[in-house]
Amino acid sequence: MFLPLAALLMIISNIEVVARTTKEFAKEMMAAPEEQGVSQTELANGPELPDGMTGVATLQDKKGMQKTKEVAPPPPPAPVKSATVNDSVVFEVVEEMPDFPGGQSALMEYLAKNIKYPATAHENGKQGRVIVMFVVKKDGSISDVKTVRGVDPYLDKEAERVIAAMPNWKPGKQRGQAVNVRFTVPVTFRLSGPEPAKPAETPEAVAIEKFEEVVVVGYGPKEATPNNEPTFKVVDEMPKFPGGQEGLMRYLAKNIKYPTMAQQNKEQGKVLVQIVIGKDGNVSNIKILEGASAWLDAEAIRVVRGMPKWEPGKQNGQAVAVEYTFPITFRLQ
Repeated sequence: MFLPLAALLMIISNIEVVARTTKEFAKEMMAAPEEQGVSQTELANGPELPDGMTGVATLQDKKGMQKTKEVAPPPPPAPVKSATVNDSVVFEVVEEMPDFPGGQSALMEYLAKNIKYPATAHENGKQGRVIVMFVVKKDGSISDVKTVRGVDPYLDKEAERVIAAMPNWKPGKQRGQAVNVRFTVPVTFRLSGPEPAKPAETPEAVAIEKFEEVVVVGYGPKEATPNNEPTFKVVDEMPKFPGGQEGLMRYLAKNIKYPTMAQQNKEQGKVLVQIVIGKDGNVSNIKILEGASAWLDAEAIRVVRGMPKWEPGKQNGQAVAVEYTFPITFRLQ
């Protein structure tokens, strides 16, 4: 009887031990996450790091144990790309305006040296101020030359011819970039004598007045036939250029320059020129009987005006004034 009772007591004792052990194990398992976890509040209150630096944040758990966590730096800002100006854009005013090599005084000297008073305009008494507009491109070259206020076709074309042949400029700049800039230059053609009255000024003229002006003065030609002396068409001895016909051809080939604008416009053809060779051998009364274009006609007149004295024609042994006609051919290669 005692044996069964003793066995029962041993079973009950073992059950209590197992239950107690299970309860303690469960408590330990529940406490583990709290010891290892870090609250969001503690993370948010961590020390701040300067931009671009990598640091280590020191955190504490609930039991006072310090834990470290590396903080990555923020990504660097993307580089700022400067906007590129389109090649077709033309500015009126920029931070750095275009400049002729040597400055404004050099520009005035260039124009005064190269512009020639057109003979036809001179003979017709044409004078006045021509305003030429052009574009200084980002590479310094000159383009889009045009007359915005003209006086006479020959004066206008002569001003455009010299402007188009200018050397490269120092280009204008906007925000450090070379850009295309529109530029305007006034050129005054004035015949010798009293200065003509200026026309009523427009707002555009007032603005251009600030720019130093080039004045091309034309002086009266020497008269080859004073006192209405007759001019012959055919005489016993026709006038001769120094060196004869061959010398005349060499002179023209050496001195004629194909106008830049005529080349760009693909202009070519024959210009028929008529002159009067006075009894003193001087050339006067230059006329274009048959023209090719305003550019080519103006160049032909310019070269003929610079001719040296001819050997005058003779009638009955006496020197007389004679009309002489010859062609000048401009041909593109």
